Amino acid sequence: MTAENDSKLDDLTRRYPGWRIWRGHATGDVWALPPPGLRHHGLVCAADADALEAKLAEITSWDSFRQPLGPRPPAHLARRRQRFPCWTIRSV
Repeated sequence: MTAENDSKLDDLTRRYPGWRIWRGHATGDVWALPPPGLRHHGLVCAADADALEAKLAEITSWDSFRQPLGPRPPAHLARRRQRFPCWTIRSV
C-alpha cells in the first residue's frame, strides 16, 4: 500500500460522487459500491486503483446512453393499448 495508490483512490472518490470506494485490508484489492439508480448492482473489485478506474468508467458510460425521460404526451395523443384475448373461440 503506497501513498500514491491511496491518493488515486481519493481522486476516484472525488470523480465518482455517490460511489463508495475503499481498499480491502485482508487482500489489498480495491472495491467500489455503486450509488442507487445505476443499472449495475453489486460490488466492483479490482487489483489496483488504475484497474478500478477503468471499470468505473465503463460502468458509468452504460448509463450515459440512457435518454432522459421527457414529459408524457397528452392523453388524446397517447396510443391506447389494445387488449386481445389470450384465446379465441373458433366455430367448427
